[in-house]
Amino acid sequence: MNVTLTLDDAQLEVIARRVADILQARAGGTPDPSPDLLTVARAAELAGVTPKTISNWLPAGRLTRHGVARRPLVSRAELERLLAPEGPRRQTRAVRRGAARGSSTFAGMARSG
Repeated sequence: MNVTLTLDDAQLEVIARRVADILQARAGGTPDPSPDLLTVARAAELAGVTPKTISNWLPAGRLTRHGVARRPLVSRAELERLLAPEGPRRQTRAVRRGAARGSSTFAGMARSG
């Protein structure tokens, strides 16, 4: 009995990704869950922050948690939106304190000149 199976590109991509995950797991590595979801460590690496910062952003609501309890995942698109330069930025406490004391470089120059 011969059976012909036709698969489209999306189905082949899913199969290829799954095979790669299996081979990586057999080699002792951790498979990448999905190109759209990132581990906390990978998200931290891309954002230039520590994994603890990413972990803190999850319960704070800055990022949505995906995946299982012991292995949280974050959306790559959501992380990119959070880090987008056009979004409003909060000033850090040190900047606010410095501005309140008049200790900026320009304020110091105005007083001395």
